[in-house]
Amino acid sequence: ADVEMIRLAWEGLRRVGVEWCQLRLGHLGVLDGLLTACGLSEPAKLFIIGNVQDLKSGRTDVASLAGRAEDVGLLTRKAGPGAQRALADLDTGARELVQDVLRESIPAPVGRRTPDQIVARLLRKVRDADDPMMFEDGLQLVSELGRLAGPPDAVLEKAQRMASDRRWDAGGFDELERLLARLAAGNSAGIDLVLDFGLARGISYYTGVIFELMCPVGDESISLGGGGRYDGLVRVLGCDEDVPALGFAYNLERVVAVSDGAGQGAWP
Repeated sequence: ADVEMIRLAWEGLRRVGVEWCQLRLGHLGVLDGLLTACGLSEPAKLFIIGNVQDLKSGRTDVASLAGRAEDVGLLTRKAGPGAQRALADLDTGARELVQDVLRESIPAPVGRRTPDQIVARLLRKVRDADDPMMFEDGLQLVSELGRLAGPPDAVLEKAQRMASDRRWDAGGFDELERLLARLAAGNSAGIDLVLDFGLARGISYYTGVIFELMCPVGDESISLGGGGRYDGLVRVLGCDEDVPALGFAYNLERVVAVSDGAGQGAWP
């Protein structure tokens, strides 16, 4: 289904007269799997994946992101054997303090949660904050992966080697490897394919393959559209279970402009 959707998106552009574009393909499922193997929580994984493009472009670095993660409470600095006792004492004091505040300001249940449930959830988030060393290791790997872009076979081999060097299970690459093989086997349309682990598309609901259709216009490349797989989105929108789903969208005005010949000159 992933292959079918990618070919459909590519062929649609060919049918309306776009003579050349490049398909950049990434896979957030691979990144998510590697970060899960590193033992990171869902918020930590979303934080790291959401900053892949900034890491790739150099707008930020590993140390800066680790500091920001600690500032927002994603990380906890653990100290010595007395840490758990101190945390238990903190739990007791914090629970009493927050409960007093909530009773004054929110005497009735909020939504589906009572004040006691809200307190428990807040304290659980504090206790479950990610370990800084594991977080920074995952962040470093994703930073290195995010710089990999180029011919699919060569990039995939480098990425698998990076994971293996850290003794992480590289089995998460299997799905991507099968996808690339199927795309190559039926590539009669001559798709110019680049594997780019720094591609994120800036939307958090993607769960697997993602792709962007890029077209050169003057001295820059513009996106004519893109999409990917989002197996968890249907549940978020109200369904009781996850439903496999994927799709794409064109940037219609750009497609029209490029197919009419605007791509030969400066972008309006």
